[in-house]
Amino acid sequence: LKPLVEHKNSYGVKTILVNLSDIYEDRYFQVDGRDKQEEIKLFIKNAHEEWGIKYVLLVGNFWRIPVRYSHLETDTGGKYEELSFVSDLYYADLYNSDGSFSSWDTDGDGIYAEWPYPEYSGIEDHVDMTPDVYVGRLACTSTTEVETMVDKIITYETSTYGKPWFNRFVTVAGDTFDKEWEDGTDYNEGEVACGKAIEYMSDFTAIKLWASLHNLTTENIIEEISKGCGFAYFVGHGNPRSWATHENGDYMNWTEGLYNRDMLRFSNKDKYPVLMVGGCHNSEIDVTPLNFIKGLLREGLHYFSTDPDDFGSYWFYNWVPECWSWFFVKVKNGGAIASIGSTGYGGVNIGDHNSNGIPDCIEGADGWFETHFFKLYMDGVNILGETFGETIRDYVQLFPVYEDRYDAKIVQTHILLGDPSLRIGGYQ
Repeated sequence: LKPLVEHKNSYGVKTILVNLSDIYEDRYFQVDGRDKQEEIKLFIKNAHEEWGIKYVLLVGNFWRIPVRYSHLETDTGGKYEELSFVSDLYYADLYNSDGSFSSWDTDGDGIYAEWPYPEYSGIEDHVDMTPDVYVGRLACTSTTEVETMVDKIITYETSTYGKPWFNRFVTVAGDTFDKEWEDGTDYNEGEVACGKAIEYMSDFTAIKLWASLHNLTTENIIEEISKGCGFAYFVGHGNPRSWATHENGDYMNWTEGLYNRDMLRFSNKDKYPVLMVGGCHNSEIDVTPLNFIKGLLREGLHYFSTDPDDFGSYWFYNWVPECWSWFFVKVKNGGAIASIGSTGYGGVNIGDHNSNGIPDCIEGADGWFETHFFKLYMDGVNILGETFGETIRDYVQLFPVYEDRYDAKIVQTHILLGDPSLRIGGYQ
């Protein structure tokens, strides 16, 4: 990491490298956290107050740099049950609105960001959710991955500016939800979101790989990414191993998409996009092959059940070595410079329930969050962590995140896998 520290300092981004042992052994600050996660967070708080730090880059996967799990429950006992998920927002949200430390465990029971099901249950832990510093993670599992990412970041920031390929915007989408769920409309939600992003990104050349255009294929995705682009935006369905979507009116079948293994064919070395992905669990960084053994012991042969009303956990693919979004970033000779996506179930509004003629899929939830990121960039917010962090801040201010668990989940599940101090488009 030392070359990255030197690079950042050479561009006026004052940077210091701190090891976990420095934190746990109180080398810089006396911290007294209840666990390792809280000690790290208290260190960040002290560094923010004493050193004035603005950006925090966590280097290591979920067991090297421990993660905090949010216990915001959704659909408990149902098909889409999710009782907890990783939230790196924990490390960015340092203070409550009154300036006190934001512990994410205000009732002190050791269960963080607790919001139990059912729907009418209120939030048990007050979680401020507004970032006070900008946090990103390189979810590296090895020294080799660290070296790859250091090289990619330095190359990106020193050689991207002014390159024609940067002005390309690759969008990949289809019909996310069936019209039977839309109450009278028939929007292609993914394409609507991409269209809104393209509208914001008016200075960029848009490449549309859309189901409605019949050009959404794995080969076309690989080809367009390999040409290089400043941004890529995928909107559809996902899991830690793949991304895909649907043709309009064909919700029972999948389009071609992109598997982790396909990313090994990218050839866009030194032409890396910032990636935004709309899809459940694409950024689920706490995947591990150990989950295969745990699932089999827990569920027996039901682990492999293909019953559409009672899928076995095998099909959630949380046993892969690395999640889709991180695999996209860590590819050595191509891929992305950073990714933004969800560590858990995403959320998409459907239809036009307020009858204002604007698809609900871009008026809230993931569709608003993702497209607002592009709006902020075009408004001049060109430091990656700030663009991401201000997207969260604006969502918290505009939507009822303290009353609606689904709005709260939008901001808590999104994670930046990349350098928060990255200058998008590089230095001049």
